[in-house]
Amino acid sequence: MTQKIVADRTGLPLIWIPSLNAFVNLFPVTKVSFEFFLCDRVVAQSFDASWYNKILQQNPREAVGEIRNENVEKAFITGVTPEEISKFCRWMGTNKYNCRIPTNEEWTEIYRYAASNAVLSLSTVLDSIAASARIEELIRNLLSASTQNPVPTGLFVGNPVRNTAPVATLASQMFLQNGIGEWVSAVNNNKACVGARGGIMRRLNGDGMDPVNSRLLFVDRADSRPKEVGFRLIIQERS
Repeated sequence: MTQKIVADRTGLPLIWIPSLNAFVNLFPVTKVSFEFFLCDRVVAQSFDASWYNKILQQNPREAVGEIRNENVEKAFITGVTPEEISKFCRWMGTNKYNCRIPTNEEWTEIYRYAASNAVLSLSTVLDSIAASARIEELIRNLLSASTQNPVPTGLFVGNPVRNTAPVATLASQMFLQNGIGEWVSAVNNNKACVGARGGIMRRLNGDGMDPVNSRLLFVDRADSRPKEVGFRLIIQERS
């Protein structure tokens, strides 16, 4: 099956999930993408250099050309709150698209779809988008990091546990199995809230390597900034 791939506003790839009738980020949102947003001082006025420096203290950035399997978590933006993500979403979607973090159920559906599809080749991704040289290098290094063996599954924790199974599906390539935690919207005790899914959350919860059945880690405080948690977006055209 031919995968439908387009570029988001920052040039990074989005992949079509048919069951959701939506695009999602091929990778968790990167620092490079978030920095495009930070450079738009009209909409990002509350995100100054001091704010970003505090974010980078938790998860330092790495030069695009230096992204490797062993430091790939540094490519992704983490430690941002759901409210801050909503501002990024409005910027990313402009007036044409609705951008948001997935619900818990949608994240599971994204994983199920990705786990049932084969990995994408670099040429398939790059031929689908018009990437700048810097974005192309980032995509190249992220795809390389995702398909190396072992893939990190214990980022940010004291004794990283690594998955020794070879990468065979799109789920690993999208860092859904072995990457950072990812914000999702959910319901807990009949109240809307946010929680986290993904590889890191399975390690912290002791759920092993089962992303579908792993427990959702709920976050009570809206201003919480867990350094292990980033996000990816669902992007749909406004009706």
